[in-house]
Amino acid sequence: MRRFSRGLLSGRRLPTILENSINRFCDNNMDTFIFATNQIISSIAFGVLLWLGLFTGLFYSLFRKAINKEKIDFFDTNLVFRFIFFVYYGIPSLYYFFIPPAVDDFRQVTLNMVLVLAILGLIFFDLGRKIAIHQQWQRFFESSEIDEQKVAKLTVIFFVIALLSFIIFIFSVGGLNSYIQNWGKTGDLTKGKMYLLWGVLLSKLAFLVNFAFHLKGKKTLAPFLLYALGGISFLLIMLIGARLLIIVYILECLILYHYLKKEIPVKKLLIAALVIFIVFIVLMGEVRNHTWFQDMSLLEQIKTRLGDFSNYIYLLVNNYFDSVRNTIIILENTPSRFSYEWGRTYLDLLVRPIPYMFRPDIVKNSEILLATFQGRILPLLGELYLNFSLAGIVIGTFFLGLFAKASSFFLRFNKANISAVLLYATLVAVTMMWVRGQFANHTPLFLMDFIGFFVFIKLSQKSAKG
Repeated sequence: MRRFSRGLLSGRRLPTILENSINRFCDNNMDTFIFATNQIISSIAFGVLLWLGLFTGLFYSLFRKAINKEKIDFFDTNLVFRFIFFVYYGIPSLYYFFIPPAVDDFRQVTLNMVLVLAILGLIFFDLGRKIAIHQQWQRFFESSEIDEQKVAKLTVIFFVIALLSFIIFIFSVGGLNSYIQNWGKTGDLTKGKMYLLWGVLLSKLAFLVNFAFHLKGKKTLAPFLLYALGGISFLLIMLIGARLLIIVYILECLILYHYLKKEIPVKKLLIAALVIFIVFIVLMGEVRNHTWFQDMSLLEQIKTRLGDFSNYIYLLVNNYFDSVRNTIIILENTPSRFSYEWGRTYLDLLVRPIPYMFRPDIVKNSEILLATFQGRILPLLGELYLNFSLAGIVIGTFFLGLFAKASSFFLRFNKANISAVLLYATLVAVTMMWVRGQFANHTPLFLMDFIGFFVFIKLSQKSAKG
């Protein structure tokens, strides 16, 4: 004891005692801190705070404008991004606080991580929008007069190509009756036939060009003929079975009417959105699903599935609005089970022109998303993370914000130009599609519209001699 006291007073054992005490204190407290931190970030309460942060970031500026009674353009690409982003990430994540997603071994911490990525993506989207766009956009698209006879001829040509494409497509899948009976399997039926699908979409381009000029009082076609062609075009595209194509078609019509005829009030836009949801998401989804439920009539199927409302909402969120669910799966399995793709899912766009039978199968969504059906698509945030981890979220959403800003400027400086409004409608549509995800699938549809409009407009302009 005396020896210990002497050593302690001499200071030789004091550093060791202090060091051991400090180490024990730090180790115990660090373990406690790590445990407490894990408990916090894994909690529903933390997820709710993240969700409130996401909601505030998405709509704070909108609420501020509404309070100050400032004009709000609901077809601005910035607002389109925010609303669609909320539909695919805000609403499902809120639902999953109460009902866990259809994911094996679901962990709350992964859902919270999705919300963190969503907030991070929103921050860099807004940073991209802050980049100054030179006002050279004002001269980007010079107006020129159109030749009405050329418009009529091009309309006939586009519609003939569309009808022939549809007829060839129907014969290639065994006839109309066989096709309708397998309407829910259009993903498999259209494989290798994208060029025919593009041919059918030419009917939409021809109608929208004539519709745009009609809204500004330029009678390129008689009203009855115009709307008859519009009805035929809509029917052809609806028979393809891809609901996204129909929703984009309706969206482009609304945008043209909004900018070229009369601004659509927000109440009517909400009603239109509700009708689109009921008709083309719910009812058309059930008609497509009838392919798999042929043991009962369509009406019995709808009554049975919608009768169990809570289960139907569960299926709706996990199948149609599955961006959060699919992002959770990607976060749980990358890179532990699936290695980073390093851009391969985006390079898939480059092989699209290659015929399907010769095209290399770069990425299989069903394997990554652990899906039994081919309808699952890689969501925006999930695809960015799958390719480049957090750097993908930062860079991808930043450039999406820059794209939204450039699109808004393009419209602002060319609002009086019919051709520019037509092109802007495609920019809004592709913003919506990119937020949904699967860049390589949706970009060709955008290019089809954008290039198709551009070519139609250029070919229909009056010659210099005229």
